[in-house]
Amino acid sequence: DIGLGIPAEPLFRSRSKGLQMSIKQIRITVGNESGTLMELTKVLADHDIELRAMNLVDIKDVRSLRIIVDDVYTANMVLKAAGYDTVIRPVIVLELEDTPESLPAFLAPLAAEGITLKYGYSFLENRQKRFYFAMRIEDYERAEKVLIDAGFKPIMQDDLHRIFF
Repeated sequence: DIGLGIPAEPLFRSRSKGLQMSIKQIRITVGNESGTLMELTKVLADHDIELRAMNLVDIKDVRSLRIIVDDVYTANMVLKAAGYDTVIRPVIVLELEDTPESLPAFLAPLAAEGITLKYGYSFLENRQKRFYFAMRIEDYERAEKVLIDAGFKPIMQDDLHRIFF
């Protein structure tokens, strides 16, 4: 039990059914008022949830926050219990070399197949001199095949622990 009457069993398993290479991202709508992001991150910190990546976008009167965390299930449950509106979506995350050629190298096969990214964001892990690019793509199965055929190895939810610890 993680508190709030929420069971501690994971709801989302990356190696079971569905997308083979997806990581679960949580999207949260937050207000533009001062302190709202601090309050949200405090909820996560109070439950020992570690942020691995964060993307904040200003959209008119609200902000859309996308996060990748070490414990998707707990994060989603505690955020909902705290009154936040959350949506979990799969994103494809590639581990790439930290070079100028890395982005065009994986974007080229997607573009050649007419696959469009809805959005993307990157995050770093400095110990290994690597960076990670998270992307939301409409046609995941096709994108998965194209990326694997082009020699890219996406990471999965279970890989987050290996990367950051």
